[in-house]
Amino acid sequence: MALVQWSEKYSVGVRSLDRHHQKLFELLNRLHEAMSAGKASKVVTGIIGELLDYTIYHFEAEERLMSEISYLGLAEHRKAHQEFVYEVKKYKEMADDGMTAFLGTVLLNFLRDWLIRHIDGMDKKYRKSMNDSGIR
Repeated sequence: MALVQWSEKYSVGVRSLDRHHQKLFELLNRLHEAMSAGKASKVVTGIIGELLDYTIYHFEAEERLMSEISYLGLAEHRKAHQEFVYEVKKYKEMADDGMTAFLGTVLLNFLRDWLIRHIDGMDKKYRKSMNDSGIR
């Protein structure tokens, strides 16, 4: 069973970015499913690596769109992205060092809380600006 189910309540009004967020939800749910099956230690390292790569890709795309429309919240948004990447890199280092026994739960909670809070608190703020600029 999915930990977080995508729904329109998470939509930011930009199809490409909604698809990116859906992929992040997918990664989160894969980790949750592995933990539920007692296999987290076998997949944590791979999922963290995939998550890190994908979030960097997503953040660059999101920031590029914000830059194109001269979004006033870009600097604050970029800072939040940088902080997230920094945290995920720390988790990846722990996983690379074999510290996967406790990492699954810690990472799962961090990802779920950050993703939902970030979408609701920051990403939805750019919806009107992007839509008004023709980005949907």
